[in-house]
Amino acid sequence: MSAGTTRRRLARAALVLGVVVATAALAAPSALAAPSVPTPPAPAQVDPITVTLDSAEIGSEPGTVVLTGTVTCDVPVDAIVFGDVAQVQGLDIARDFFGVLVACSSTPTAWTTTSVGALRVFLPMPTYIETNAQYCVLDLCPIVTVSETVTLAAPPDAGTSA
Repeated sequence: MSAGTTRRRLARAALVLGVVVATAALAAPSALAAPSVPTPPAPAQVDPITVTLDSAEIGSEPGTVVLTGTVTCDVPVDAIVFGDVAQVQGLDIARDFFGVLVACSSTPTAWTTTSVGALRVFLPMPTYIETNAQYCVLDLCPIVTVSETVTLAAPPDAGTSA
């Protein structure tokens, strides 16, 4: 065997060995890396403010609606609960708004308010209610909205005569 043939075979062997080493390193990088440490689960995301609408009934004053629910805040703060009430009555709409200031904390706080009084009288029928809650601390003003359609309950004293 000549010296040139030997050199070519050694060069080919070196090339093949280099390809094998490079392929092994690329195919199994985790074998060369440090052992992985398990990542702890991310903490549950807590909303800064939540609100519920628990009941809505026709108020004792004409054109009003009495609303109740709860509000929860991630920090002790005064929050405002406000919204709209709208009821389609044929070709007309009874529409009103409400708002109440509530001392809010991480424990659900009950709120109740009566809308200011619409020009039309609300009836015990499906009504769209949008309830918002918001507080502001420095430049942070989180807000949450709950929208639902409920059938207004008749006032508690409806049907009784005095």
